[in-house]
Amino acid sequence: VVGVDVPPPEPQPVGSTKPIGPSILAIVASMDGMLGQYCAHITTCDMRTEPVNSLRDGIGALLDHFARKNGGFPKSIIVYRDGVADNQFPEVLEKELPAFKEAMNLRGYPDDAVNVAIVVCQKRHHTRLFYENNANGNSSSGDRKEFMNPCVGLCVDARGDSQGGQVDVSIVHPFINEFYLNSHVAIQGTAKPCKYSLIYDEIGFKMSELELMTYWLTYLYCRCTKSVSYATPAYYAHWAARRGKVLLNAGVTGPQLNAMSNDWLGEEALPGMYFI
Repeated sequence: VVGVDVPPPEPQPVGSTKPIGPSILAIVASMDGMLGQYCAHITTCDMRTEPVNSLRDGIGALLDHFARKNGGFPKSIIVYRDGVADNQFPEVLEKELPAFKEAMNLRGYPDDAVNVAIVVCQKRHHTRLFYENNANGNSSSGDRKEFMNPCVGLCVDARGDSQGGQVDVSIVHPFINEFYLNSHVAIQGTAKPCKYSLIYDEIGFKMSELELMTYWLTYLYCRCTKSVSYATPAYYAHWAARRGKVLLNAGVTGPQLNAMSNDWLGEEALPGMYFI
């Protein structure tokens, strides 16, 4: 299981002559069958031109470490990609998917040796799920409607029914396999579900299988004893990207950041999960 996050570079003040810095490319990958131990590779890339080379090298370093620990390469790679808008789905398939294929080809594996699935995680949307209690209440009788957060694990993936004169009232995309998952308990306010979009699948997932696996992954976040709001690989990639941004602000260059990641992954023993 892989998590990828590429946050945009920090904008410069108006009138500043300082060039826009590079983007941070953070990749985390699970190293055991329990999906509890992760390794990270952090580097920089220019997302405005071609991120394939940086992503290919990072994936390759993680694959090499996985092979040393497990005696071979994985048969399937499930990618949870964070920070992608709906209009960027074709760009992910055009630029990032080939990086995974090239990383395997450079290690002597053909394209069909490893099945890849890409799931995009999105939290920046305006969809909210809530339960309406006492729906028939009215103010004149003293009964008031109450709106409550849904239970943990609620998943919405149905597309509705437009047959028989009924209008399709679905909230998901009509063509892309996607679902909303409320995987956490909201401490305050209205719970905000995460939207997951399966944009590429060579594994042959059933949606129920992907939904259940994604929900289980939210319980594996080691900073919390409960489930979190979105899948742990994407969450870890987010923290790895933040660590990379802090190091860049402290004066570390992109090549130095890449060398540091390679040194960590070059050790025989599993490196610590420093990025969390």
